[in-house]
Amino acid sequence: MSNRERWILYPLLILALALGAKALMGPSESEFNAVACRRLQCNEVIVLDPVTGRRIARLGMDPADREAKFVLFDDKAQPAVTLAVAGDQHVGTIDVETVRVRHPESHKRIVEIGAAGKLGQISLLGEDDTKSLVTLGAGAQGAVLQSLREGRATSWPEGAAGGAVPEKPMPPMPPDE
Repeated sequence: MSNRERWILYPLLILALALGAKALMGPSESEFNAVACRRLQCNEVIVLDPVTGRRIARLGMDPADREAKFVLFDDKAQPAVTLAVAGDQHVGTIDVETVRVRHPESHKRIVEIGAAGKLGQISLLGEDDTKSLVTLGAGAQGAVLQSLREGRATSWPEGAAGGAVPEKPMPPMPPDE
């Protein structure tokens, strides 16, 4: 082997060995600060807290029930909010303890939808964001409408939870145009 061939071959051999050793010694996962692409295709996305490493969110298909799910986790790594869509149905679900609707400018709560015991409840809140002006809840035998201003509760159907059917029922909603 000539001197000239050694100057070409040996650096290439050392480079190949170094690249092979780097793959064995380095981390198996690549870390990027940003990825820009037109289309990204994967089976599951997990978002981790950069400081603690705990799971914040998960997006993917749940193999047990074949639902596409987006799950947000709380501080204790328990699912706090779950949005799910069944693959074979046109039905979606939101699993959350309470849904709060806030005013876009003042950020005060204006509506709360949640559970009252084992039954559902919808509350419309006043300007101070603390008192429920109107609450519609499910009673043991019917619906219960409570109004803070009237200071009384009305129940449907008659006799449910001690109430009576109102004299003037609410008019039907006009059809959407």
